[in-house]
Amino acid sequence: MKKSGSFSIPTETGGAADSFLAHGPESKIIADIPVTTVDKIVAELALPRVDLIKADIKGAGTRMVTGAVNTIRAFHPRIVVSVEEAPEDPTSIKAAVMQIAPDYRFRCGPCQFADDEIRNATISFQ
Repeated sequence: MKKSGSFSIPTETGGAADSFLAHGPESKIIADIPVTTVDKIVAELALPRVDLIKADIKGAGTRMVTGAVNTIRAFHPRIVVSVEEAPEDPTSIKAAVMQIAPDYRFRCGPCQFADDEIRNATISFQ
């Protein structure tokens, strides 16, 4: 299980950040926020079950999965991850989930078309 910590949120000059993980030379750190893992939240709250994990976390999808190993194994929740924006990597997220629970069924959600790129809006596991 990954550890909790803090996370710096960058922003581009004059706009909001597109990603928590990738930012340009013009970006500035606007906040440091505490972060934790899905596994830690589930344990601290002594949740009797977890039915769904939904994440729209701008490039941190694979990290979220690696912090939810115990929850995924124990509860086999449905998982939906937003992947419409780079640098989110659907292939890495899929590999991380399938390594934890190979019996999941993988599905791609609706697609988005932008410029010359086609991206899935979401991926899901059931």
